Amino acid sequence: MKEKLGDLDGAVAEFRRVELGLAGPAGLAVLQRARLEIRRGQLDRAEELLLRPKIAAEAGRIEALLLLVERRAQAGDGAGAARALAPVEALAKARRLEEPWASEIAFWRGLVAHTRRLPEAALASWASVLASVPGSFAAEQAAARIATLPAGVREKFVKSSRSEGEKLLSSGNSRAARERLLPAAMLGDAAALASLRLAYSRLPGYAEILLAPELPGRDSSRPLRRRRRLPAPARPRPGRRADRPRRAPARHPPRLPRRRASRRGRRRGPRGARGRRRPLPKSPARLSLDLAPRTVRRGLAPRPFDRLVAQTAAELGVPRDLLYAVMRQESRFDREAASPAAARGLMQLTLPAAGEAARELNEEPPAYAELYDPARSIRLGAQTLRSLLDRFGNDAALAASGYNAGAGQTVLWSGGSDRPAEALLAAISYTETRTYVRRVLANRRAYRLALPAEESIGGRR
Repeated sequence: MKEKLGDLDGAVAEFRRVELGLAGPAGLAVLQRARLEIRRGQLDRAEELLLRPKIAAEAGRIEALLLLVERRAQAGDGAGAARALAPVEALAKARRLEEPWASEIAFWRGLVAHTRRLPEAALASWASVLASVPGSFAAEQAAARIATLPAGVREKFVKSSRSEGEKLLSSGNSRAARERLLPAAMLGDAAALASLRLAYSRLPGYAEILLAPELPGRDSSRPLRRRRRLPAPARPRPGRRADRPRRAPARHPPRLPRRRASRRGRRRGPRGARGRRRPLPKSPARLSLDLAPRTVRRGLAPRPFDRLVAQTAAELGVPRDLLYAVMRQESRFDREAASPAAARGLMQLTLPAAGEAARELNEEPPAYAELYDPARSIRLGAQTLRSLLDRFGNDAALAASGYNAGAGQTVLWSGGSDRPAEALLAAISYTETRTYVRRVLANRRAYRLALPAEESIGGRR
């Protein structure tokens, strides 16, 4: 509470009292104190706390160490950044580093190399992120960092990667060729992109997608509807008079439908237990969607309620791709979705959040049942996103984090950094939010590739 009120000194004192008095979770108190020391700029003190052996297995230590790496790099201290990354590197070497850090650790290696003024090593590490998790949150940050490197370094790397990839492709090693060609292709090299298409076509699981024909079928913006069988009109039985009164059936107590306890708190609508929802389409790992036909890209980015989304995005100035990405992650386009946290509808709004968005729009706060109305839910959810984008400088990652964990918590994770998205990549300590932000950004990339440029914007950025 003291931290949220801005009293960092008081918060540090409280955590220190818990640590010394052993009156509570001492290890967690050490971690929280280290995080506060990072916010206060006391990086040496934070490093001493984080390297204590007694908190080596404490949950949240990796996030704090990566945040320290980011702040050391921001201060230009390459040696300090390397020391902070060393415990994480040790876990990766022992194959005890979990996801998403195992896939993203190359980004932090590149940041340490960049801080030590080793642009070639930094580019190689960031390029490996582009090859291993293309289109991810870490890949976006790696691409932004690569753009800041000298043009000569980038050109030399692209030329070398393209040459090695073409040699591997000629020798028949399509899988290794893909690894070498993918970073160069994502950096905009046309020749590498053409070779990458050839490598994909020789790999199982990719050719079916990349060689799919352009079909003029129905637009994915229209949701699939299940056919309902209407009851047939009652007919008299043969040999029986239609006007003969039937005997009333015996009265029994009505059988109530059994509601199964769903695992992991699956959302249920107001009509009772929901059936298993149809899984949304997925793409193979390490696939550059830029090469996929438009039919496939649109299939990977379904657009139900398209007219409502388009009108709301244009009116409120919310990027249409971001609005769809959040809706897909929140409810999977189930208008009757409900969560154990009392969030309802397509955009999974609670009554307080929906009421605040309605007040910003000068509208009456919604009733509980109105949260299930698609038009109302989309409008209020878009206004919530608009407020978050305004607060965080139109940064989609920070807005997604604020939508899930709250704007205040997002500020605690990313505040004080000149690159808040990188700090957020490091410091998110909620498992749910960490997964949520990465999936929303992956969804957004799919929609940006599926929608035309003028449709994906939907208003001011």
